[in-house]
Amino acid sequence: MEFPSIAQLHEVFESPTQLIFIMDLAHGKNLLEHVKNKPFAEKEAAAIVKKVVEGLLYIHKKQIVHRDIKLENIIYDTQTHETKIIDFGLSCYVSNINSLKKCGTPGYVAPEILRNQDYDHTVDYFSLGVVIYAM
Repeated sequence: MEFPSIAQLHEVFESPTQLIFIMDLAHGKNLLEHVKNKPFAEKEAAAIVKKVVEGLLYIHKKQIVHRDIKLENIIYDTQTHETKIIDFGLSCYVSNINSLKKCGTPGYVAPEILRNQDYDHTVDYFSLGVVIYAM
C-alpha cells in the first residue's frame, strides 16, 4: 500500500513466535505523546484527522479494516505536519473478520466488537472518534 498517510509495509518476516514488519520510518511522535504535553488546537487537530480519514478511506477501498486506530498508532511530525497511520498488526480484509472477530485496544474498541456482533470498516471511525475526543 502506498499512500501518504499510511506507513508503507516493505517486508514481513515470520518466526515461530513473532511477526516482524519492515515499514517506513515515520518521523515525529505518536499522538499520545503529543497530547500528554497539551491538547491540539482545533485547526491542527482537524488537519491531522483529515489525513487519517484519507488514509482510512484508502485502506477501506481495498477492503482492509485497521481495527486498532488509537493515539499510539498515529504518528505526527509538528515540523512537516506529516501524519502516518501505523501498526497494521490487527488489520485484516473485511472478508476475514469473522475468523478474528474480537480485537482492538480497550477504550477505543467499537461497541459491536465488544458485543460479538458482525462489524465492518466503520469500527475504525468509532475508534477515530475516541482519538478526536482525546486530541
